[in-house]
Amino acid sequence: MTFVYREAAMLGPAVAERLLARRPSPLVFDLDDPTWLPYRSPTNGWMSLLKFPAKTRSLFRMSDRVIAINQAIGQ
Repeated sequence: MTFVYREAAMLGPAVAERLLARRPSPLVFDLDDPTWLPYRSPTNGWMSLLKFPAKTRSLFRMSDRVIAINQAIGQ
């Protein structure tokens, strides 16, 4: 079983996750924040350029299971 945590899934397109999804091991996405919403940090605004908010939907589709902190986040 392969776990993808929110912290690892925030940056860049879902290249590594697509490769992991091809493995015979189930892919589990663990989510505790609404990462699909664009957010610009007031302290590290330049890091916002590396975020891909639309990546969350892709991870939902390719994951075998999604663990969410609440129902609103998991939908």
